Amino acid sequence: MLYIDKQEITLTRGDTAYLRFIPQVFNKEKREWEDRILTEGDRVIFRISTSNNTVFEKECFINISDNTAKLTLDEEDTANLDFKTYYYEVELVTILNEHFTFIAHQRFTVGKEEEKHG
Repeated sequence: MLYIDKQEITLTRGDTAYLRFIPQVFNKEKREWEDRILTEGDRVIFRISTSNNTVFEKECFINISDNTAKLTLDEEDTANLDFKTYYYEVELVTILNEHFTFIAHQRFTVGKEEEKHG
C-alpha cells in the first residue's frame, strides 16, 4: 500500500510504488516557487535516510516532454528496510553539476502488511 499525505509517504515494505516529481526552484526576484525545466543530462535523485546516514538512493527516470522525474520503487528497494519512519529528499543535479534539493527532510514510513479477515 502506498499512501501520500502532502509530502509524507507511507509504503508497505516490499510493495511496488510509482512516484512522480516536478522539480521546482525558488525565484528570489518573484519570491515564489517555479517549475525548473529539465534538460538532457539532468539527473533527479531520490534518497531515504535516517538522521545519520543514507540507507537507500535511486535515480529517477527523466521525462523531458512532460517535465517530470518518475521513480519506480521495486519490491527489493524496501524489502530490507526496518519498519519505522525514515526521511526522504529529492535532489535535482543539473548537467552543469548544480544541486537543487527541491524536497527535503520529509517523512517516509515503512509499514507492515495488514491482513484483513472477512
